[in-house]
Amino acid sequence: MRSVLSPVRSKVTSTWRVRESPTARVMIRAMPKYRRDAWTKELTVVLPALISRLRRELLATPDDARDPREVLQWKIKRAERRMADLRERLLRADSPER
Repeated sequence: MRSVLSPVRSKVTSTWRVRESPTARVMIRAMPKYRRDAWTKELTVVLPALISRLRRELLATPDDARDPREVLQWKIKRAERRMADLRERLLRADSPER
């Protein structure tokens, strides 16, 4: 058994970094090194998947359930606004004028 003062092992498994210690095993989300990479991934992968899932939930929600439908519609609009914001940030980052 390792002592408590021994270094913590770290290994990368797909998008998760697993840290193992004698007392606990902790999953830490791997973050892209640069902000632009994170924005691009969020714009092209994360948000479209979220919007797709929310739209499926909205279609599965009965018409008479007004409150849950409004919440889902609000979440979809928020994700779409976030996508527009990320597109704008990426365009500003690409432009030579600062």
